[in-house]
Amino acid sequence: MKPFLRCRPARAGHHHVGASSTRVAAWVALVALVGLAGCRADDDATRRNIAATAEEPHSVDPAGPVAALVGSLAGDARATGGVPLVAIIVDDWGQARTGPQAVILTLPQPLTLAVLPCLPHSREIAALATDLDLPGDAPGVSTVTGGVAAPLARPVPATARREILLHMPMLPVDFPESNPGEPVLEPGMDAAEVERRLARSLATVPGARGVNNHMGSAATADSALMAVFMGLLARRHLFFVDSLTSPASIAFGAAQRAGVPALRNRIFLDADRSSEDAIAANLATLVAWARLHGAAVGIAHPYVATADVLARELGRYEAEGVRFVTVSELMAYTAPGAPGGGGVADGR
Repeated sequence: MKPFLRCRPARAGHHHVGASSTRVAAWVALVALVGLAGCRADDDATRRNIAATAEEPHSVDPAGPVAALVGSLAGDARATGGVPLVAIIVDDWGQARTGPQAVILTLPQPLTLAVLPCLPHSREIAALATDLDLPGDAPGVSTVTGGVAAPLARPVPATARREILLHMPMLPVDFPESNPGEPVLEPGMDAAEVERRLARSLATVPGARGVNNHMGSAATADSALMAVFMGLLARRHLFFVDSLTSPASIAFGAAQRAGVPALRNRIFLDADRSSEDAIAANLATLVAWARLHGAAVGIAHPYVATADVLARELGRYEAEGVRFVTVSELMAYTAPGAPGGGGVADGR
């Protein structure tokens, strides 16, 4: 397999004195297209394209196995002062900011946005990162790849905290029927190639504090690949959330062994993307788990029905005493090293 070309970030706003706005806009668009093209594999461009192929989420059995979480969730609500904490990750950002994405971005509750790399709006969504409610965080800055601090741009409303994850494409068992996009991590890759693809991906999602997997039922079951990948996350001081698209995933254990702070997805809220009743029921399951165990993490997607349910239900749960937080905030507010909620999903 030939390596990817380097992913070149677009440089918006730089132009020669006297250039017209039309010429500048055209130049920026061209640079952006070149940068995106650089994320493709040069021998796979016709086989895999840069597209947010929507992950088909699968329900997690609420009564399924409980996973020990590294430095994250407490075993019962006493560790959070009796206040249930819920972190909702919304996957698959990068293609657009309209429709349900726009609805989700206006929600006043804190959310974690998992951004796919090398897409037209990956950098734009990453720029929505805000200050988080974390002990010791300096105002106006956020940790980014390599521990470098950078200014933040707040979304509207300014009180809606947003945390950014890299939604790393990983190979599913049913590829090419399911296409995770590029740059993808695959079993059998050497360590240098894994590092190159991770670095290119992070470069297009600046400000990411952590990573979760996009698809990846084949990749997250591969011990060699996961060992290399988690070692790279540890070096970059990034955390990992196992989306649990497969019961065969060993990613969480690999994170533990590498010393990477890690969580496991409790439930995909929108396993049935068209049913508001089903999504609302899954959200109720997630909240119930948090009320019992102190905290819980769930994954959603920017679907129309999901946006409608979140807009309708999150405020009601807040009024009932549920506190919505980002993933980093949840880790900071819960007792380290205690058992918490995790499910096992069937998927890719």
